Amino acid sequence: MDGVSLSRRAVDEALAEARALGREGLSRHPCIGHERVEFVLPGCAIFAAIHELWQAPRLMVADRGLREGMLMRLMRDMHAHKSRLHA
Repeated sequence: MDGVSLSRRAVDEALAEARALGREGLSRHPCIGHERVEFVLPGCAIFAAIHELWQAPRLMVADRGLREGMLMRLMRDMHAHKSRLHA
């Protein structure tokens, strides 16, 4: 299965770590870097708001990132739904 399933606690810890690193720390992070930090920080803020509104117990994150994980999950759910309709 593609990706990792994170508990709410793990998600909260990851967000806290990103906040603690700040712009400078995130720009030095090997997975983010200077060229992506301007996208990551606002993305974290938006995600934190969504995470607070929707109290999901777990979150599936793709190996390539959150957006891809959400898309993969939606595609799998759509495939499962279509399979049940045609059964």
